[in-house]
Amino acid sequence: MIGSYQIGLFRRAADGDGKGHIVSKQLPDTFTSAACHVLGVALTFCVTDPSITLDHFTDPRHALIFEAITQLSAAGHPFDLPAVALSLNGKLEAAGGALYLSELAQTAATAVDLPHYVSVLNGELQQRRSEVIMRAHLESIKTGDFDLARLESELSAIATHTNARAQWHTPVEILTHECDPAHVLAGDGWLRRGGCTLLTGGTGTGKSVLAMQLTACAAAGVPFFRAIGGGIRVPSPCRVLYIQAENDLPTLQRDLHGVMQHEALPQQPLQDNLRVVSYPGDTPERLGSFLMQAVRQFAPDLLVIDPYSSFVGGCDLNNTDSFFTFRDAVTPALASAALLLVCHTPKPTDREHWTAREGVYMAAGTSALANWARCSCELTNPQADQDTRYRLRLSKNAERAGLPDDLGGTIRRDVYLEHGHRTEPCWIVAECQQEERELSTAERLRALLEMNPKLTQREAAAMLGVNASTICRYMRQFKGEE
Repeated sequence: MIGSYQIGLFRRAADGDGKGHIVSKQLPDTFTSAACHVLGVALTFCVTDPSITLDHFTDPRHALIFEAITQLSAAGHPFDLPAVALSLNGKLEAAGGALYLSELAQTAATAVDLPHYVSVLNGELQQRRSEVIMRAHLESIKTGDFDLARLESELSAIATHTNARAQWHTPVEILTHECDPAHVLAGDGWLRRGGCTLLTGGTGTGKSVLAMQLTACAAAGVPFFRAIGGGIRVPSPCRVLYIQAENDLPTLQRDLHGVMQHEALPQQPLQDNLRVVSYPGDTPERLGSFLMQAVRQFAPDLLVIDPYSSFVGGCDLNNTDSFFTFRDAVTPALASAALLLVCHTPKPTDREHWTAREGVYMAAGTSALANWARCSCELTNPQADQDTRYRLRLSKNAERAGLPDDLGGTIRRDVYLEHGHRTEPCWIVAECQQEERELSTAERLRALLEMNPKLTQREAAAMLGVNASTICRYMRQFKGEE
């Protein structure tokens, strides 16, 4: 990924005027085409769209450039301007030369509108293919072999195959696909490049502290919740960009210090790998533009956005279109990074009968957000009468966290956490990882009798809030067990 300064250096070398001056010229009309913008985004931001193929480019120069980009991407190498120029090697002049490449790169000031230009390219390809089919069928009209049903079928197939959002896979491609290990940032894909993981919690529960704790551990290469069977593994330190909209600097200082103290994190890896951006909310489009600039400047492995509700532009969170706008704005940045998206819960509602996997729908907003996320976790207080022990439920794709359960299995869905010191916030893995349940009346009575064997039935009934006949029945039951 390159910046405008590097583009300038590249152009000065390409111009060869001997004075190091950048030649100022207006870009020709050809540089306003969708093909130029798509290539410019790739050369500047190292971002491309998987639906684009060689067939989309009619200019031979563009075809050569795209082929070089595709080869570099397939090999796992960056495909920015200098890398593509070197890759072209003897074909550089046929591709337009170094100056042409640098001018292409300058057509893309942002990657946010890449989906639009991909759509235009697909439309152009669809039109070209349609013209070929129509010419063939015009010939069939002359010979008397015209088949209207066949024409409709062929045109429909073109429309389907050029849909910018549709990616086609054969069974062999699916069965032989191998995930690049470098794409896995935590667990067995709980955080993975190109995907989103939701962290949801109510106001005041401490979800931002938990987000900071996960962020700092990822930056230091330390497993999450390591007190549980080694925790969710982090293969190597990650470069993390944490974008937050709600906390001031003293709060961030308190939270980061508390997390570092509890996790015993060294300062240098955090200094090298972690950047926190205070960004008090914005529209999805401007957020997307900022993310692409951040990708160029910092090259993060993990993006953390806290909270989602601050970056939907004041739209109705329950509107699916507002989510789609957000998703399309952040997607270009996810070509090289994973996303941890922090979400508020909506107003309290009855979730008593929800299953463990339905917790993903707790995030405020449309269900499309929950369906889009690859993994999710929800921070809740399962017992309303206490404020110390919380449950982090891994509701969606819990197996990707790789946390073992107490029976030696491979899937743990619930992690119980406790608040740390109030002046140095952090989350501590609870010593007991079993769900606490409310004691039955019989169990509470037995405990009272163990503490005070001389307790009368009337006294016990008053203390437990039940009638005396209930106590009498349990007392007879206890006597029968002796």
